[in-house]
Amino acid sequence: MIDYFTLQTASENPAFLTVLYTLLFSFSLSMLIAVTYYKTTLKKDVSNYFIQSIVLSALVASTVVQAIGDSVAIGLGVLGALAIIRFRTNFRNPRNIIFLFAALASGIATGVYGFTIAIVGTSGFCLVAVALNMSLFGVSDKSEMILRIIFHEKVNSDQVAEILKMYCESFNLTEFREGQTSAQQQIVPETSPDIRLLYQYRLTLKDENKKEELIKGLKQVGDCDGIKLETVVNAEIFDG
Repeated sequence: MIDYFTLQTASENPAFLTVLYTLLFSFSLSMLIAVTYYKTTLKKDVSNYFIQSIVLSALVASTVVQAIGDSVAIGLGVLGALAIIRFRTNFRNPRNIIFLFAALASGIATGVYGFTIAIVGTSGFCLVAVALNMSLFGVSDKSEMILRIIFHEKVNSDQVAEILKMYCESFNLTEFREGQTSAQQQIVPETSPDIRLLYQYRLTLKDENKKEELIKGLKQVGDCDGIKLETVVNAEIFDG
C-alpha cells in the first residue's frame, strides 16, 4: 500500500504518482464543492455547464501550479501566457463566483501539495454553505412575483389586501397611481373609461398553482382590466 504522506511536498519535476494523486485529490474536492452547489441551489438556477466548470477549473489550477513548482521563471512565463486570455463571462449571481473561486482555491492548495489545507478548507466551506442554506438566509423555492391591477372605478384597497392574504405568503404595495400613465396605456386601450387606478404589488404566492383563483378573486373587487402577474426571476407572464 502506497503511503500518501510520503509524497514530495515541493519539486519542479514531481513524480508521476505525485501528479496523479494530486489530481485525484483536486478532483475529489472539486466534486464535493460541485455537489454542495447543486444541493444548495434552486434547481431552476442550476447550470450543468457551470457545475462542469467548477470541477474542471480545480484540475486546471492544480496542473498549472504543479507545472510552475518552485521556478520563478516558469511562474512569470505562465503569468504572461495567461494574461493573453480574456475572461468576459458575466455572473448574475455573485454566489456562483464564490463557488468557482473555492474550486480554484482547492486546486491551488493541492497543486502546492497542501493537502491538509485543501481538505480542511474545502470541507469547512461546504459545511458553511449547507448551514447558510438551511438558515434564515436560505433561498426559498417560491418565486417573488409582481402583480399589476388597473381598476376603472374607486375600490376599497382593504378588499384587495384581504384577497391577497388568502393566496399570498407575503405581499407589499410598491406603487399606486391614479390617472393615465404610459405603463397603463400598454395594458388597457385608450378607449377605456377615464378613471384608472394602478395598484402594483410585490408578492410571494402560497401555492403557484392557484394563480387563476387569485385573478378571479381580484376581478370581483371592482371593474378591472389588464391584470398582470409576472415572476421576478424569469419574467414569465400570466395574464388574466
